[in-house]
Amino acid sequence: MWARKRIDIGWRDLLAAAGYALFPGSRVTAQQSAEQTWPGSDDVIACLSVRSGLDLMLGQLGLPAGSEVLVSAVTIEDMVTILRHHGLVAVPMDVNPTDMSPNFKDIDRAITSRTKAMLIAHLFGTRLPLQPFAEKAQEHGLLLWEDCAQAFDGRYAGNPEADAVMFSFGPIKTATALGGGVLRVRDRELLTRMRSAQETWPSDSRSFVSRVARYAVLKFLSGRIAFRVFLAILKLLGRDPDRVLNSAVRNFPGDELIAQLRHRSPTAMLRLLARRLRTFRTDRLDRQARLGRRLANQLAVVVECPGVAAAEHSFWVFPVCVCDSAPILTAVRAAGFDASAGSQLRAVPTADGSLQSTPNAARITAEAIFLPLYPELTEPAVDRLADILTSLLHCGRNPRKV
Repeated sequence: MWARKRIDIGWRDLLAAAGYALFPGSRVTAQQSAEQTWPGSDDVIACLSVRSGLDLMLGQLGLPAGSEVLVSAVTIEDMVTILRHHGLVAVPMDVNPTDMSPNFKDIDRAITSRTKAMLIAHLFGTRLPLQPFAEKAQEHGLLLWEDCAQAFDGRYAGNPEADAVMFSFGPIKTATALGGGVLRVRDRELLTRMRSAQETWPSDSRSFVSRVARYAVLKFLSGRIAFRVFLAILKLLGRDPDRVLNSAVRNFPGDELIAQLRHRSPTAMLRLLARRLRTFRTDRLDRQARLGRRLANQLAVVVECPGVAAAEHSFWVFPVCVCDSAPILTAVRAAGFDASAGSQLRAVPTADGSLQSTPNAARITAEAIFLPLYPELTEPAVDRLADILTSLLHCGRNPRKV
């Protein structure tokens, strides 16, 4: 059984992480090391997560209550929650399914006198050209924030005209440090205030040793035989695999999101982040991108693959849109591929709770299932997965065609 997702970290890194957890050393040194390892490190701040960094930045910006932020209509729900916590209104821009870019034509209609910023997300591993959005932000005097949480590739460091660029190294992200986020902030005065404010936050109280152990177990279970046994055990126990696995990798469980975000990174996490940045290998991600393109080329004629037309794509995840996911998931899993329908991505509603103005975002988030796609897959396995889906779709198991 090919697991739905593999934790992108090696055993040597996990052993190093365990050592850092037992002997963390100086937190100040670890913070500096994590930030200075990043290219152009004089504008960087390392945080517990991207969400922590966004909350930190908004707290120091102090935008007027009721200010509007144009956002990609598909994003992590927590990002909208953080905006609302700071009294801001998220105004969604629908996405183009082919490359997952916000619909550029929607911007002029959406901008009002209350609009203060744009938050553009690169989704599923795609990376869209940001320059048109940078020019539009400059034209209207808006802040431009670039969410690269799903787009780290070891090469791209963000658009230089963005006011803030956010990269995530959370548990299921590329080059994971089992948590952590890096923000580049163009306004040096704002960055200084963010650094000072973060130092007043308590350290993350969760044990990093237990975190390392948890993800070591998940990494072990992602092996083909171990994962099949794990699924069999869950079935015997009557447990839903989607619920169990999604809960296991959720970085901030529970309801008190803001309180959980307002912590400094553990010293061990900062040291692990510096190590992951220093040793990151682009060849693994290049292989993943080739496998993703191979799968996309075979599936594009029978099913919608959101984002597949993006010029830059690492295929961090591989979604396809199906109208009735249950029979497709059952058949694909029976063939040895653990596809899933679970995701933290949501369509962003308008202020009145409606999704009518963002039909593409609503449909993609409702219909997307995610296929296994990572460097360990073989080309024959990718071809077999494509053949299975093509056969299912041609046999009428799913009516959607593109």
